[in-house]
Amino acid sequence: MTIDISGVRGAVAVPPGDGGELTICVAADLAPNVVLRELAVRLEAAKVPTVCHVMEQIPLTPNGKYQRKLSGLIGG
Repeated sequence: MTIDISGVRGAVAVPPGDGGELTICVAADLAPNVVLRELAVRLEAAKVPTVCHVMEQIPLTPNGKYQRKLSGLIGG
C-alpha cells in the first residue's frame, strides 16, 4: 500500500521486536508524518505502523531485493 503513495519509491516494514513498535522504512521525499497519515487512510488502524523512517534509498541485498534487517540503520 505504501508504494501507491505519491513520492514513495520503496518501502520495507520492520516487524516489532520484543514489545517494540511496527516500523516502516520508506525511500521517499516526504515527511514521516505524511507517509503515516496516507497509510492511515488506506489501512485498518491496527495495520498502520507506529513509526516511519524516511531514507534516501533502502539498502538492497546482493540479489537486488530490499534489505529487511534494517534495525542497525534505524537505531532499533
